[in-house]
Amino acid sequence: MSDAEYTLAEMMCVVAAREFPAAGVVLAGMGLPMITATLAKMLHAPGIAICTEVGAFDWLPPAELSRAPVGIHDINLNHGSAMVSDMVDALGTLLMGGNVDLGVLSAAPRSTASAT
Repeated sequence: MSDAEYTLAEMMCVVAAREFPAAGVVLAGMGLPMITATLAKMLHAPGIAICTEVGAFDWLPPAELSRAPVGIHDINLNHGSAMVSDMVDALGTLLMGGNVDLGVLSAAPRSTASAT
């Protein structure tokens, strides 16, 4: 192994990004899925259209982008999107309309500790 150390999350993003198709519509969730989709688009799949569940359609990461969007509120999603709409369009028209080729989502952790 080289001197570089990578986290499990970073390696997971790289491995998942390698599996993306060269073209198509990708619905990416926030966090690691968005990082993965951005990595795929910038490295080997420029033909994918990255869309989010909150309504940023066909997001094209600008060349000067210093980081991938980290949340649904991230202003980076507005800059470079073909259209910015809402969750109804994203989930209703795009996803439920059968217009998504690949969906990449994550799950939120759940605490097993009871609230008191």
